[in-house]
Formats: sequence, structure tokens, C-alpha cells
Amino acid sequence: MTAEKVSVLGLGYTVEFANLALESGEAGNCSPNTLTIKIDSGLPADLHNKTLLHELIHAALDALGQAGHYEDEPLVDGLALSLYQILRDCGALDMRCKLLKNPE
Repeated sequence: MTAEKVSVLGLGYTVEFANLALESGEAGNCSPNTLTIKIDSGLPADLHNKTLLHELIHAALDALGQAGHYEDEPLVDGLALSLYQILRDCGALDMRCKLLKNPE
């Protein structure tokens, strides 16, 4: 398992990359209580990046005190997909961010 740090609205989250398919069957999850985001390490680049954005949005909604929206999966999915498309289309996913996987 590898881990990186990221700040979400001033909160220091640890992003862990592990084989979640074996642990929980999830692509990713966010725990505001432990300030931890977990992403399945076996995901292809596009799904990895979408999942990372999805979990970061959960973290941001919690940090903003938007508990009612934190559990709104259709909203979070829609925001993550929209951000992913915008970042991909403008070339931002090619940056050298340790959290992102470069598309192959």
C-alpha cells in the first residue's frame, strides 16, 4: 500500500492506494473521521482519476458542513464526472500530480 497527503480545505487527508477489491469491493471511500481517502490500486487510469475526484468531493462537502450532500451519490458522481471531463479536456490530467494516474 502506498499513501500520499492532500489538503482539502485545510484538512490534511491521507490518500491510500490499496487493493480495495479484496477488502470491500469498492473503488474508493472517504472517511472524514480519520481524514483518510482510500483508492483501489488496481483501477485503470481513467477510473482511478474519476474515483479520486469523487472521494475528494465527499471530503470537500464534509469540510464545508454540507452533510446533507455528503451522502448524495448522484450529486457527487455528477460533479466528479464533470470535473474529470473538464480537467481531461483542458490537459490538466497530464500534470505531474502524485495522486493522479496519467492516461495511457
